[in-house]
Amino acid sequence: MARRAALVRARTRAKNEIHGALVRCLLGKPPVSDLFGVKGRAWLAEQPLPADEAETVTGCLAQIAFCDQQIAAVDRQLAAFAVASDDVRRLMTIPGIGVATAVTLIAAIGDISRFENPRKLVGYLGLDPKVRQSGDTPARGGKISKRGNAQARSVLLEAAWMAIRAPGPLWQPGRCRRRGPQDRRAGLAPTHARRGLRVR
Repeated sequence: MARRAALVRARTRAKNEIHGALVRCLLGKPPVSDLFGVKGRAWLAEQPLPADEAETVTGCLAQIAFCDQQIAAVDRQLAAFAVASDDVRRLMTIPGIGVATAVTLIAAIGDISRFENPRKLVGYLGLDPKVRQSGDTPARGGKISKRGNAQARSVLLEAAWMAIRAPGPLWQPGRCRRRGPQDRRAGLAPTHARRGLRVR
């Protein structure tokens, strides 16, 4: 899973570099929704780019193709593992959790029986709020502690955003709007991620 995450980051950097080259050449926004799909690549090939920018785009496209190939190979291994694992298949029945998310959680958590209660699991993944207290003043809760496996915490938060949009124990019909910075500051995703870990 760490290898897959590194490949995805490398592919994203290459895509961003291509977008940067288009901005530097003042070509504006592409007329297609996916610049790296069939139509997007055809449009990109027709653009009159300077020699140095054309070399950048060509190199980045080659890097994207390599990353796509490697990610597909890793995904095949993950799919084979998922098919053979009862725990992964059980996790995938939860809305918002796919193969990659389920395998990441299994790899990070391991044997679930080693946690005495859901609160210990929440703390292990760093989703528990920080507590600040000085002297006799009342304790105050803060942002999440962010201890533990950052990758597992990240995929769990993404799954929480999906879960609150689907009918189930975490469904929040009043909060199914498009997420934004205000939602992140309010701690909406961490709250539902903690609830998800505590659902039996």
